[in-house]
Amino acid sequence: LTENMEIDLKQIFEDFYSENAFGEHNPIDYDENGNMLSETEWRVKNNFSFASFISHPGLHLHHIITRGSRLDLKDITWNWLMLTPEEHNMYHNKGYEYFLDIYPHLANRIKNAFDKGQMVYPLELQKALKKLGLLEENYEASTEEIDDTESLAEQAIAELGGGLF
Repeated sequence: LTENMEIDLKQIFEDFYSENAFGEHNPIDYDENGNMLSETEWRVKNNFSFASFISHPGLHLHHIITRGSRLDLKDITWNWLMLTPEEHNMYHNKGYEYFLDIYPHLANRIKNAFDKGQMVYPLELQKALKKLGLLEENYEASTEEIDDTESLAEQAIAELGGGLF
């Protein structure tokens, strides 16, 4: 790398590691006027993996808070990570703790997406964030945890009055 490229890469890494890079109107997700970028603008501006900082022809847009959990957040830039296909598969197949052991600089972005989305941290994410010192060891979610799909389905049916019709 040239000296200028090294300086640019260092600044990108510092922005990702810094909590300020994920606050309101950060340069990753917003334009110079403070407007949230469109998906097309965001993909052009962030054409590298947030995990490894490498460019890859088939980058994946990963939703931190899944579309299945909160469809209303699917088009919100602070809820996105750009990842290579391998990193994306690792995120889904190995889980938060494994992923954040390798890419700890993404922990703040993931934590802040859950905070902004007012979502409870999944138990595995809580463990990873505690390990990185981003959550107090005695942190406990204030709402009841839902551990599996079956209990989620049971909760949904109960909220519908016990039936679907």
